[in-house]
Amino acid sequence: MAETVHSEIAEERAEYRVAPDLPDSFDQVPVGNECGCGGWVYSAEHHFCSRCGAALTPSLVPKAIPGRLQFERRIGKGGSGVVYEALDLSLGRRVAVKTLPTVCSPNDIARLRREAQTLAAVSHRNLATVFGFKVYRGTPMIIMEFVDGGSLAERIPMPLDEAIEVMLQVTEVVGCLHKAGVVHRDIKPRNIAFTGGGELKLLDFGLARLEREATLSGVAGHVVVGTPAYLSPEAHAHHRANPSFDLWALSVTFYEILCGHRPAEAGSPEELVEAIKGHRLTAIGDRLPQRPPILDQFFEGAFAVELSSRPRTAIQFARRLSDLRQEAELDGGCMASANLPE
Repeated sequence: MAETVHSEIAEERAEYRVAPDLPDSFDQVPVGNECGCGGWVYSAEHHFCSRCGAALTPSLVPKAIPGRLQFERRIGKGGSGVVYEALDLSLGRRVAVKTLPTVCSPNDIARLRREAQTLAAVSHRNLATVFGFKVYRGTPMIIMEFVDGGSLAERIPMPLDEAIEVMLQVTEVVGCLHKAGVVHRDIKPRNIAFTGGGELKLLDFGLARLEREATLSGVAGHVVVGTPAYLSPEAHAHHRANPSFDLWALSVTFYEILCGHRPAEAGSPEELVEAIKGHRLTAIGDRLPQRPPILDQFFEGAFAVELSSRPRTAIQFARRLSDLRQEAELDGGCMASANLPE
C-alpha cells in the first residue's frame, strides 16, 4: 500500500515537473482584483469585495487559469513571496500557490524553477509537497501542498516535553534537506506549520536562495538572507551559507517556543545584529526559572562562541535533544513545568 501511495505521488510530481509553462494564450487572461482585508481574489470585472464592501486592488494573479487553477484568497505575504490558496481544477483539491512579490527577471524565474525542481526531489513526510511550477504573465508560481492547521508561532509557549518532540521532527526534516544539499536559511516558528490533522510541515525552505541581493533594511553595508533574529553570528558576518546556519536557527526556535522570547532582542536592527555577533544572548535560566539544569547546558552548547563547540550536524543536534529529554524526565516533574516564566 505504501509503495502504491509513493508511486502515485511520484507520478503526480513528474506530471507537474515536465509540464511546459502555461501557453502564451493564458497570459491574455486578465489579472484579478483582491481585497486588502481578507485577501479574497475576484475576477477583473469586480471592483468591491462582496464580503466586506472594501474597494479591490489589482492582484498578482487572475481569478482563474482555465483548466488549471482557481485562486481563492491571499493567505500570506512577506518579503520573499506571496502565498494564495487555490483550487487545482484538474484534481479538485486545495493547493497553496507561491509567487514572488515584485517584477521578476528571467534569472529570477530560472532560479525559482531550479529551486522548485530541487525541492520536489526531496521526499519527507514533514516537508510540504511541491506539485509544480508555472509562469503566468512573467510571474513564477510554485504549486504546493496546502497546509491549514496554523503555525508553530501560534502555539507559543509550549511545555518542554512537547517542544522537544516538535524540535526532533523539525531536526529530522532539516537533516534530510542538508543531505540533499539544501540549506533552508529561514527556519523560525512561522515557517513550521501543521496540517488539519496535526502533522508538522516545514515551509518556505529554499526561497531565501532567491534573495542573494536582499539587504537588511536600516543596517548599512549588511547583505543578509533570512530573518535577522534567527541568523547566526557567522551569517551576519557574511559567511557562505552552510548547515550551521540552520542549526543555529533551530536553537533560536527551540528557545523561543519554550519561553516566548528570542535569545537576542534589541530596540533596533543595528543593535540586534551587534548583540548576535557579540554573543550577547539572554540565558534561558533568566527566562525560565523552573527548568531542568541540563537545559542550560543545551543552550550553552547550541550558542557557543566557537563553532566547533556547537552541534555540527542535524544528527548531533537531535542527539542533544534526546539527551535533554532523557535527563529532564529523570529530573522529575520539570518536563511539563519548564514553560512557566516568572
